[in-house]
Amino acid sequence: MSDNTNVDENLPLVYRLLLKVPRLKVEFFSVRFDGVFWAVLLPIMVAGYNFLNLVLLVFLPFPFNYVSVAIGASLIILLVLRIFLERALNTKRAIMGETQFRWDIDEALEHYLHLQKEEDDKNSENKTN
Repeated sequence: MSDNTNVDENLPLVYRLLLKVPRLKVEFFSVRFDGVFWAVLLPIMVAGYNFLNLVLLVFLPFPFNYVSVAIGASLIILLVLRIFLERALNTKRAIMGETQFRWDIDEALEHYLHLQKEEDDKNSENKTN
């Protein structure tokens, strides 16, 4: 846990700010309906967003229509960038980060030699019997 916070502290300011953007979570769906969300509901929401943009551009006065559409698109771009950054950081941590596995080679070698000696002792006892 402290390794992840150390990695996050060394990130540039833009990345740290981007990680503070809330992430879209679809955990309220069970695993069975996750595909339904991505295959059916998400395209419906995208089509609804495009229709909303069309309505905002047509029915709002000049400066407000462009501003409202730009705010919506900016929020979607921020969410997508946050997901990309999070995936890149997870990949970096998986490849280069420290794991919970200890690389104590001396202890492992002693344990292996001890096991090998026990195996040799068992083999020598079987040969004598």
